[in-house]
Amino acid sequence: MREIRRIVLHHSASAFGTAMMIDSWHRGRGWSEIGYHYVVRNGYESARAIYDVKQDGFIEDGRDVARVGAHVRGHNADSIGICLIGEETFTEIQFLRTMLFVQSLLDEYGLKIEDVVGHGELALTECPTFNMPLFRAALMMGRDYDTEESERTE
Repeated sequence: MREIRRIVLHHSASAFGTAMMIDSWHRGRGWSEIGYHYVVRNGYESARAIYDVKQDGFIEDGRDVARVGAHVRGHNADSIGICLIGEETFTEIQFLRTMLFVQSLLDEYGLKIEDVVGHGELALTECPTFNMPLFRAALMMGRDYDTEESERTE
């Protein structure tokens, strides 16, 4: 297994989508498969789809995490790429599920909150279009809450 040193967050720059669609888009660019390891859906599968709460925040597998991703040039070898479906707006459910998922990955790989970065913090891009310092602060608050809960129950 490769060593994971960071988690990189992205957005799809589309109002809808699935891992299968992104795989198709990436193959259309000449890639061998989807570049992201995970995709967090927003409840819209297509431009004409009606919002489906069951799909909001649903985390789909993309490229096998054991394989090097193709999501941020120069940083793929030691990172996991997660793409949130959306352009400039994202759902609360999407963010909550993403935070819980990222927290589980931090635990699994022994990483720190500062190891969670946005694509734009590693390359000249506006991706993702949400506030990464605020996202990390929310992760920190979630961690503090988990610690308080476990201390109360022990």
